[in-house]
Amino acid sequence: MSTSDFLDWPTEQPDYTNLDAAVQGEISRWNAVGMAAGIVRDGERQISVGGWANYDARYPMVGNSLFMVASISKIYAATLVLRLVEQGLLDLDTPVVQYVPDFKLSQDDVRDAITIRMLLSHTSGFDGDRFTDYGRGRMPTTRRWRSSTRSRSGSNPAASIPTTMPVSISLVTSSRR
Repeated sequence: MSTSDFLDWPTEQPDYTNLDAAVQGEISRWNAVGMAAGIVRDGERQISVGGWANYDARYPMVGNSLFMVASISKIYAATLVLRLVEQGLLDLDTPVVQYVPDFKLSQDDVRDAITIRMLLSHTSGFDGDRFTDYGRGRMPTTRRWRSSTRSRSGSNPAASIPTTMPVSISLVTSSRR
């Protein structure tokens, strides 16, 4: 059985003439609640939005709507880490605290056991998907996140440590021709 046998995904690939048309077209094509997209062309930044940031509250998508980066950031982080590994600047099996001396947990032995490989493969024991602050007093989605119900094994060093912590990510991109 192939993926297309049970997923009703659109198969056409429209040829849009501009970003606004692409955003509106993809919202319709995927039956999405809302979308924001941005490109840099000839050094100029262009942003296009459509639909709703929060459908239930009828809060429209705007150019500075907040999104939870969530799993999208994983591919960037893993790629950057593995590039540093290739360059010999990082070792996946070295404890994180060797590279980030200010890395603090409530238990030093647990902190000292967590490696970069464990963070990248989600085996350090940190519980995820628990968000308490969505920024600017608005929730970007009406979905409520629940704490993980996965069983915690002794192989996860941080399994017993509360892990609600704020994270700030800055992304700087550049284009090459």
